[in-house]
Amino acid sequence: MTGVGLGWLQGTVKRVEPAEVVALLGAALGSEPEARAGGTRWYAESVTLGLHAMAAWAPRSRPELGETYFEVRQTALDELGGVRALQLAALLQRLGAQFSRADGYYDDRARHAEPETVAEAFRRGDTLTHLRRMRTIREDVVSGQGAGVVQDGATTYLGSPKSGAMVRVYDKAAESGRPGAGVRWELQVRGDQAKRFVTGAIGAGDELGRYVLGCICGLIDFRDRSGQERADRAPRLDWWAAIVADAQRVRLNGPARVDSLEKRAAWLRNQVGPTLALLWHAYGGHWLNSVLQDGEARLTEADLRLLAARGRTVAP
Repeated sequence: MTGVGLGWLQGTVKRVEPAEVVALLGAALGSEPEARAGGTRWYAESVTLGLHAMAAWAPRSRPELGETYFEVRQTALDELGGVRALQLAALLQRLGAQFSRADGYYDDRARHAEPETVAEAFRRGDTLTHLRRMRTIREDVVSGQGAGVVQDGATTYLGSPKSGAMVRVYDKAAESGRPGAGVRWELQVRGDQAKRFVTGAIGAGDELGRYVLGCICGLIDFRDRSGQERADRAPRLDWWAAIVADAQRVRLNGPARVDSLEKRAAWLRNQVGPTLALLWHAYGGHWLNSVLQDGEARLTEADLRLLAARGRTVAP
């Protein structure tokens, strides 16, 4: 995969030895861990893996949590490439990682729209979105293609960095000095949306670009609203239709959080029951047992409290 990938992976792993998390990251990134004196602000112990990844553990406020924090930035993921970055995400997920931030990107190398084109569409109201905030930053960028060549780099931000999801659109060619890099569409998600995004990205595999664009469409869809009161009935703007092609909208908000075993059971029966029955007939009971065993290994402290409230525990 080129021009598409994961741009950031961040989260925590609980009830797993820090050495196991560090070993997984080191093997995937091809980097030997180096201890950081004094740890970090929130963790007493930490290591770096190369210049763009780290792990930390022993929370200063609650060391009994048994929590390991990890952060893999875009440069490290770029060095891995799209396929190996997805493999790393899958390995972390199997280890029980709870992702708190994840980024995905797609490069429009044909430059169907510039960052300012996107900003103008937002100002006109040619969108189907709940986002209320947009800003554009312009700066001169020194190109790597020839000494002293200066290009006009611009970034349009859609949404707030403090929210669960936002989109950045910027001139990757100007930023990287590679003329063919085009315009990058970058999705940043946090919290539950990050967890759902990573799960979907792993499942998308070679279709990661379509999936990232679908997630962006789920957050903001550019529609030609001239003479059209309802945005959901308006056609997509030509340049946006050319970028997303047949990508389907993906909503990362997901179902409302359930807060009791009864609500979880009802949700599972209504929403997942038919799919589980289908997969049981397709793969057999041993497959379903393996799913349950994997799920048990990833139960959170909140899950265990719900279980304890019913007088039940998970056998060691």
